[in-house]
Amino acid sequence: MKNIILSVKPKYVEMILSGEKTIEVRKSCPQETPFKVYIYCTKDKNKISEINLTTGVSFFYGKVVASFICNKVDNIDEETDRFNTIIIYDDIKRCGCITDLELKKYLGKAKKVYALHISDLKIYDTPKKLSEFVTICPLKITCNECEWYVKKTKFIQPYCICNTIRPITKAPQSWQYCELEKEIKE
Repeated sequence: MKNIILSVKPKYVEMILSGEKTIEVRKSCPQETPFKVYIYCTKDKNKISEINLTTGVSFFYGKVVASFICNKVDNIDEETDRFNTIIIYDDIKRCGCITDLELKKYLGKAKKVYALHISDLKIYDTPKKLSEFVTICPLKITCNECEWYVKKTKFIQPYCICNTIRPITKAPQSWQYCELEKEIKE
């Protein structure tokens, strides 16, 4: 099963952790299910951590706070599915805890919507740092090219590009494939 790390705004993280939000809406996502999703709570400039007194959920901004299994992805294409789009969007908005305005603002001119169904949610007692995750290098280049790449881009990696594994140092814009580093070493 593949793993991804998903950047989610704190208000939506709270809804996921409380069980209120059962669908995560994206403009793109892996197509092969099931896959494991690590939830990265995006940073809030003014806060390091906070406990919601209503739900008791503790937030750690800038950390991976939970994971879930996505067993199903609804793929809605406005171009080919105009008849069912309104009904499906209403369901996505309800289960995704997103308003019409928020959905339109997020999607912009995108014609496709992916609804990731959240199941088997696991909330971590101790949130994980991004540095605990690695990603498969998309370059997949050989040793000779590795030296050229570093010279050309002045990009120095802690791991050799040839090993095809590199640490995650920045949160993804939306999502990216990943592995927990300790699981790779085992």
